[in-house]
Amino acid sequence: MASTLIKHGPTVVIRLSSNLDSDQPINELRAVVDKLLQEGNSRLVLNLADVTTMNSYGIVALTSIQREYAKRGGTVKLCQLEKSITNILLLTKLSMIFECHRTEDEATFSFTPTE
Repeated sequence: MASTLIKHGPTVVIRLSSNLDSDQPINELRAVVDKLLQEGNSRLVLNLADVTTMNSYGIVALTSIQREYAKRGGTVKLCQLEKSITNILLLTKLSMIFECHRTEDEATFSFTPTE
């Protein structure tokens, strides 16, 4: 997957660099997220600018990441979604679960001090 991890204070951005449609990138994403959760991170932005396809495993991965953050009082936000990914989120009604932003900066700075 070779994603990029960027820290903006308490907020961590993961810039995904491959599609969420096979085991390897999904497992790598989960490993990175598990490490962040172990470190106590509660603010995550997933930049999906380079993600053009996502299958059911990718959907399950995103929802499980959201669930794990929510259990710990954290928040996951998505940004820079391609039209195909936006359509998937709309069709699966996941657009009601995830807060989506046009840009990485918009997503990063949208966290309130109490989040």
